[in-house]
Amino acid sequence: MIPIAFSHQRLLTRDGHEQRACASVHESQRRVEETRGQLRRRAGARPYRHALHVLLALSLSTSVGAQNRQGPRGLDERRVALKPLLTIGDESDDAKRFDRIVGVTRLPGGEVVVLDGASQELRVYASNGDFMRRIGRRGAGPGELENATALWRVRDSLFVAEQPPAQSRVNVYDVREGFKGRLLLRARNAARGVGAVARLANGALLVVPAGFRPFVPPPYGRAVRDTTAVGLLQVGDPGEVRWMGEWPSASWLSYALSSGPVRTGVARYSLGPVLVLGSSADRVWIGDSGDGVIKRYDGAGTFVGVARMPTDRRPYTDSILARVKVEALGEASTSDERARIEAEFEIGLRTRLAPAFARFVPGPDGEMWVMAFNEDPNSRTQAVVFDVGGTAMATAVVPARVRVFEVGRDYLAGVHTSNEGVESVVVYALGSKVR
Repeated sequence: MIPIAFSHQRLLTRDGHEQRACASVHESQRRVEETRGQLRRRAGARPYRHALHVLLALSLSTSVGAQNRQGPRGLDERRVALKPLLTIGDESDDAKRFDRIVGVTRLPGGEVVVLDGASQELRVYASNGDFMRRIGRRGAGPGELENATALWRVRDSLFVAEQPPAQSRVNVYDVREGFKGRLLLRARNAARGVGAVARLANGALLVVPAGFRPFVPPPYGRAVRDTTAVGLLQVGDPGEVRWMGEWPSASWLSYALSSGPVRTGVARYSLGPVLVLGSSADRVWIGDSGDGVIKRYDGAGTFVGVARMPTDRRPYTDSILARVKVEALGEASTSDERARIEAEFEIGLRTRLAPAFARFVPGPDGEMWVMAFNEDPNSRTQAVVFDVGGTAMATAVVPARVRVFEVGRDYLAGVHTSNEGVESVVVYALGSKVR
């Protein structure tokens, strides 16, 4: 499963109190990543939707400079090809035009399945990139989607997590036969309900609380971190969540609005630390990018150990951030938007060190790829590959502007976002590890 992360949103006060709307895990993650490298702003603002409450997997990553592209000494290297084996994307073709891709998976035969966030449908492509068929569509009926947040595949079965306004659910599809059924996510010990973040090999779902809850905005000039609980749900009728604990999640800041009846805006602070969640095989990975600690749990929710990054956190690259800020301000269309950008890039709000990592992407045999923080979208991103036991065993360098969704034994599948915000699905060959 692909990790998660919160998105930037402006939330307005009502009766003197702030209400936090939770963005979908994967949609939020995409937005946070775009904010980092100015991709979000180049792609243009899109409406934010209410969904999952948590911000897990908020993300950042170490820029890959000339001095560290080989990764930590003593680790193997996974070589990602410089050019993709397959590219799917065509703005002139409705079947190949994407907007807010939520998930990508490659079938054993080479076919590619894409979950498009704008159309709320699954699209299946042949191994050569030719469009084959659509599965599902936007709507509230059987097999239809309202707010898809994640895609997981188990053999020929596709699982799509959904966070509509009413109740979280997981839709199940067959790659060839289409819609098979829907699981409603209910839990006796979750008052606001839960939203699914990942699926474990034993069928359990990694979940976080869903819905809205009161939120007190931070004072001007400060950023504060929220918290969220994380648990496992064995789907039943109703199920019961095994909560593993509560962790610091997203960072938030407040800023002054220049217009309207509400004078205070609250936004996700994209330069602050976040909580990163993911699962691989029967293991849960929970990491705080603020301290770099990654805790691991088994499929029953029992703590099994800590995974440690073999690299040190680094200072923020102020020159890159300054350039990104200038570009963002140049593309801002309103005074309130400019106020948010000024607040977000206020030096006094930042910690001295950048977050330790950005996202978790599962690999084969229980591997977990930990993606570094990268504030420069035009720079390649380093990944550290951990084995099923939580030991760092290899590094890899991912091409610039590529968001990885799936890692196989000999391939890497993801989404490339151009300077103009245009998305294309890409599949790269992944070489065997070398010493």
